[in-house]
Amino acid sequence: MAKKKSAKPRLVFIFFLAAMIFLVWKFFNSGDSDGVYDAINTGGANKESNALICDAIDIPGYQIAQVDGRALDVKADIDQDGRQERVIMYQDANQGGIRYKPVILKIFSDDGGCAKEEFSYIGNIEEQNENEIGDLQILPDFWENGRQAVMLWAVQTAYGSGSSNFLHFFAYENGKYIRVDGPEFSNLGGYKLNGGVVAGKEIIAADFVWSAGEAHFDPHYYKVSIYEFDGSKYIVQKTVTTQNKYTGDIDEMIKKEPDLLSAVD
Repeated sequence: MAKKKSAKPRLVFIFFLAAMIFLVWKFFNSGDSDGVYDAINTGGANKESNALICDAIDIPGYQIAQVDGRALDVKADIDQDGRQERVIMYQDANQGGIRYKPVILKIFSDDGGCAKEEFSYIGNIEEQNENEIGDLQILPDFWENGRQAVMLWAVQTAYGSGSSNFLHFFAYENGKYIRVDGPEFSNLGGYKLNGGVVAGKEIIAADFVWSAGEAHFDPHYYKVSIYEFDGSKYIVQKTVTTQNKYTGDIDEMIKKEPDLLSAVD
């Protein structure tokens, strides 16, 4: 009767082969990350430099926002360090025209061609879902302190007949970026920077008063409010209701009822 061969040598060979495969994998996937950095689409970073670790500019599911065909990707020296920061506004990349995700604002510094994220704002504060953008502007010497401010006009809409609008201002103060919230108004309302040379000192905001029998887009009476900046936030000074009905143009209201401004002084 033939003697059975032992399976032990075969098992030893299998374990040896598995160990060799593991060592090869470990060698090529070791945790030594010296010289490795995150690639970004701005270019200019030196791959062989251990000092540069770049932040990604692209956000999955988002695209750089546009208003009237103008890309909201601008440069300005927000922190006054002599170098321009890159301010980018992002919106949901949904190609169907309906955007569900909140807008995102990011400010990047440029460290030798390598983007470094310095500040980020996501438009979902206090149960708001700011999913569209009215505008983005860089405003020089906005509060008479020699510094520039970024103004974001954000919109919350369900794509019906109405929407909510929010003004936010971003600046660099005391070594950090800050956010100052401005007036809120509906899609039938509006705002006007009324500080003159120091545009941010005073903001006029108007919103409609819905009276019985009026349709949504009919002319309405308006509540006109003046907001003044007290050094850290906007405060409503007074609110006046117009004597006539309008469609939302603040300049028209002031022209026809000049006492509106004196009434709230």
